[in-house]
Amino acid sequence: MRFFDIIQGMENKNPEEITMNVYQVGSELGMSTNTVLRYIRDYDPYIPFDKEGRSYRFTPNSLSVFQYIRKLVSSRKNHEQILVRLSKKYPEVKAPEVKVMTVSPKKGKAAPKKKPGSQIPLLERVSTMELRLGDIEKSIQKLEKRMDKNENNPGEFGQELKRLKKLIEG
Repeated sequence: MRFFDIIQGMENKNPEEITMNVYQVGSELGMSTNTVLRYIRDYDPYIPFDKEGRSYRFTPNSLSVFQYIRKLVSSRKNHEQILVRLSKKYPEVKAPEVKVMTVSPKKGKAAPKKKPGSQIPLLERVSTMELRLGDIEKSIQKLEKRMDKNENNPGEFGQELKRLKKLIEG
C-alpha cells in the first residue's frame, strides 16, 4: 500500500504530523530499504527526519529530498558533487556529527566522544598520540628489563620488542 493511499483518510491532519518509516519511503519511491538507509547515512544533514530509538520517521517533505538524491545518483554524480548540489538546493536540517577521541586522565586510554559540528583540534590529536607513544615506550622498557633477566631465552620478549619498535618507527 502506497503512502499517499494511506494518508487519504487523514486530510484533516497537518502534513508535518503525518510520518512514514523507511519501508514506506522505499515503497513510495520504488527503492529498497537498504538504499533509503544508505541515503540517510550519506546525506542525513539534508534529509528531514526524526529518529526514535532505532527507527526513522519521515514527513512527506523528505520525499522530495530522496527523489533529488536518487536523480543525482542515477546521473552518475559522486558523493561530493551530490553534497554540493544538496547544499545549494536544500538547507541543512542538522549539523553532521564528528566523532572525537578524548583521553581519560586516569588510564591514558582513548574513548570516543561525539562533538557535533566540529573537527578534532590538532593539539588534541597530538596529545593523544603522545600518550599512546609514551605507553608504547614504557612497554618497550619493561620488555627490555625482562630480556635482561632472561638473556638465555629471549624468544617471545624479543618478538614483542621488535613489534613495538616497528610500531614506533612507523
